[in-house]
Amino acid sequence: MYKVSSRVEALRMEDEYGDDFEDYEDEFEADEPEDDPPPPPPAQAKVSPPRPPPEQENAYREKRSATAVAPLAERAPPRAQEPPARKVVAAAVSAPPARHFIAPPSQETMQLKQRKAARLAALRPKLQLRDVNITLYDAAPLTGYELYVRHQSRNMRTKAVQTRDDDVDVAIQTDEVETLDTLCQCPEDSGAGSVRLVASEGAKTQSLLSANVGRLRKFIKSAGQVVEALLSENTAGQSDGFSSANSLHFSTRHASIDLPSSFGARQPSALCFTPDTTAVLVAYTAAAEPIQPSRKRDAAEVGRLNGSGMLCVWKLHLTSFPWAVLRCLGTPSCCMLSPVKPYLAFAGTDEGAVQMWDLREAGSAHANVELHGESVALRSPTYCSDGLGMGAHSTPIREIREVPSLTDTSDLSIASLEMEGAIVIWLVLETDSTEPDMYDFGQAVGAHARLLKSNTVASATGSVPASAGLNGDGKAIAVLPTRYVCMSFVPNDPSRFVVGDDIGHSLHRSRYSEALLSPRSFDHHFDGSSAAVNSIAFCPSQPAYLLIGRADGSVNLYHVDDSQPLISWQGFSSGGVLQLAWATTRPSIFWVLDSCDYMHVFELLESIGKPSSSVLLRPSKPSLATDEDSPPPASEPKQMRFALDFAPPVDRGKDRRMLAATVKRHGLLGGIEVHVLNEKLAKPKKGEAAAFVSLLESL
Repeated sequence: MYKVSSRVEALRMEDEYGDDFEDYEDEFEADEPEDDPPPPPPAQAKVSPPRPPPEQENAYREKRSATAVAPLAERAPPRAQEPPARKVVAAAVSAPPARHFIAPPSQETMQLKQRKAARLAALRPKLQLRDVNITLYDAAPLTGYELYVRHQSRNMRTKAVQTRDDDVDVAIQTDEVETLDTLCQCPEDSGAGSVRLVASEGAKTQSLLSANVGRLRKFIKSAGQVVEALLSENTAGQSDGFSSANSLHFSTRHASIDLPSSFGARQPSALCFTPDTTAVLVAYTAAAEPIQPSRKRDAAEVGRLNGSGMLCVWKLHLTSFPWAVLRCLGTPSCCMLSPVKPYLAFAGTDEGAVQMWDLREAGSAHANVELHGESVALRSPTYCSDGLGMGAHSTPIREIREVPSLTDTSDLSIASLEMEGAIVIWLVLETDSTEPDMYDFGQAVGAHARLLKSNTVASATGSVPASAGLNGDGKAIAVLPTRYVCMSFVPNDPSRFVVGDDIGHSLHRSRYSEALLSPRSFDHHFDGSSAAVNSIAFCPSQPAYLLIGRADGSVNLYHVDDSQPLISWQGFSSGGVLQLAWATTRPSIFWVLDSCDYMHVFELLESIGKPSSSVLLRPSKPSLATDEDSPPPASEPKQMRFALDFAPPVDRGKDRRMLAATVKRHGLLGGIEVHVLNEKLAKPKKGEAAAFVSLLESL
């Protein structure tokens, strides 16, 4: 290998052969053996010598080319005419370590640093830091199966193993309990002794104190329903919320429920107890005058409330403000609660709609408005049959009833009666999914319950005889189409029901239109006169017997298989019968409310020919919510209604029967009174059931 020991000679060879020197070097190294690498040059060799003059370099190149090119030409490969030039590379020399120059900071940088330090020194007295303990994540340990079910990962697989019964392995995973001492606030009157009390940071200024009070109020309102539910369970069966007895002889204590003026002047149209008898569901008509919102952003929601009715759930231990407000799409005409699903409320409207509310839904999921300083959640219906279009009712709903079930299941079906006589059977469906049915537009978004229309039964099919519209003299008594008022199912046979109309017919019908029942109807009197049927009630202890009350003030007792009445009561009232109901604990007692606001109590074992007592329903004292001197609201008068509570739970420990009734003020309905019945009317007597059966069989 041809070597050069100086940089000057290497440069000369590079200039002579040019770029062809690399190809020549590869062939040249294959023939000549390599010598040992030269020792590293001394330190002074790292500095390149001075370059010679151009004339000396040119002469040296010419002389060197004459002696070196000829031998190299003989070794050139056949493919090339001239041998490639060889490029001589100088010996590798170790490079000195890299050195970096660090410039001193400029005047501008120093001034910026000084300004930052001055600003930090000015802010340090104003900064106040405190230690805060926050739990970012806290969860119990999960098993492999729980982890798979919760996350449903595709990368996880489960495997089943079958072992012997005695091969059981139980493992427990626990975490060590960690304790931490921390500071806490203490009120000044707690007797802390030598503890020095210091005001918290949130109470040093008035603005911070007001902000913290607002945050506390917001938290209390959000947690108020939970606390109130716990208090309601603790006070169940006690006398909280009830005052002393009033002038009604059957009442030991009573509670008055008046709608606050912030909701406007409304009249109650229907009411019923909750299955646990701790609350009352009341339906109200539309407001006589529009109410004004307290905030401008609530104008749209309050406007919807002005043009429609509503339902309120009143807790009996707290009657100053409704526990829940249900906004109705229209004017409610009837309402219902079922012990099978007590968290669902139903209502029928004068516009022909059946609506349902799920009381389990959080109030924050609905529109919240402020009325005179009170925050109110207006709960919209979970389901409304208006979304079905022409498939539902087309005339006002007169009554909603639960279809009795002969099995102990959680399935619930309801029936709604419209004014033209059509009865629609609805199935109540619940699902864990929040996706609504794409073909049912009545279900609210995010709802877990809905109604499914089962079938429609026509009440008037083949039921009206030829002389239905004639009285005893053969004169017409009906000009307008027949209107149906009430209905009731046979308790021990859900396929049969009795429906009453406004011309005196009590029709015995089946859910299957082809079935022929006997009798087809229940006659009013032996003389054949007619009066509108306003109420029908089956005896809970003896389902084969029913009561029918009519507008002429008469009450008739029938057997379900006989068209003629077993016994009739008439002349005990100067008005028509509005509503009647059997007592739930006393089988021989039933209650009757007439159009003259009198409540009549019939005790068949004591006095079978007349009511044992009659009392005029009047408020015990003027209500604070309604001034007696103020003019009555300009709305259509409603008739009074009443309701008896359900049978109390076995574990209540105290048998308490209640009756709720609407009361009149200024000639119009203005409130609700809930009465606790005395022991005589609430507690059954010994041997009463057997004596009542004997009485019925003797009629």
